[in-house]
Amino acid sequence: MHELSIAQDIIKIVEQETGKLKDIESVSTVYVVIGKYHQVIPENLTFIQAAAIPEAFLTAYQVLFWLGKLKANDYVIVHAAGSGVGTAAIQLIYEYNAHAIAVAGQNKKLEACLSLGASKTINYKETDFASETLLYTNQQGANIIMDFIGASFWEQNIKALAIDGTIIHIGTLGGSKINLYDLRLIMRKRATIIGTTLRARSVNYKIALTQEFITNILPKFNENKLKPVVDTVFDFKEVGKAHKYMEENKNIGKIILSLENL
Repeated sequence: MHELSIAQDIIKIVEQETGKLKDIESVSTVYVVIGKYHQVIPENLTFIQAAAIPEAFLTAYQVLFWLGKLKANDYVIVHAAGSGVGTAAIQLIYEYNAHAIAVAGQNKKLEACLSLGASKTINYKETDFASETLLYTNQQGANIIMDFIGASFWEQNIKALAIDGTIIHIGTLGGSKINLYDLRLIMRKRATIIGTTLRARSVNYKIALTQEFITNILPKFNENKLKPVVDTVFDFKEVGKAHKYMEENKNIGKIILSLENL
C-alpha cells in the first residue's frame, strides 16, 4: 500500500507485486485512504453489517474510554440512544459492566435499547430525565453523560450529573447557545465539560484510536458480544430517500447506502 496526497486525481494506481510496482490503468478518480484506518471485517458479518461499525463504534469508544474514562459500575446517560452511536455506546457500556441509562423520545427505540443491554430507559417526552436518573441512581447521578442534544438539555444534564461527573458534547441537535446560566452549578458538581468532534482530529489521533479499537473491541464482534445495528439499507441511487428517512428520525441504529447496484 502506498500513501498518496489527499484528493489527488490518480490516472494510474500501483500495486506491490514481488517487490516491483505494476501499473494498473484507471479512468476514474480514486479516493485514497490511510492504511492504518482500515479494519478487517469480522468473519461472522456481511459487508453491509460491517459498514455500520466504524463511525458509530469508534465515536462511542472514544467518548466512553478516551474522554469519559469509563469504569465498571459507572452510570452513563446516553442521549439519542436509538442512533447509531447510541446503540453502539449501550453495548460497550454493558460489555464493560457499567450501567447505560438510555434516553430517547420514542418507546420503540427504548425497547430496542433494552435488548442491547440498557439498564434503564427514559422517554424524555414523557418525564424529566434528570429526576428519573437521580431516582434510579439513588440520588448519585450519572458519572458520564453522552450528549448529542446541547442547549435544550443543558440544565437537566447538570441536574442529573454526579459529583465529579463528565458531560461530553458531541452534537447540538437541540441548539448550541445557553443564556443566563449560573456557572456555580457546574462548580458545585465539580463537573468536567468536554466538547469533541472526531472528524476534526489529527491523522495520528485517528490512527491511534483505530488501532486500539482493533485490538480491544473488534474481536468482540466475532465473539458475538457486540453487534452492529442496521436499521435500513438503501440503494445508493436512493440517497435522497435515505436522507429524508433519517430526517424523520425513524431509524434505530445505522442507515446504510449500498453500492452493489452501481
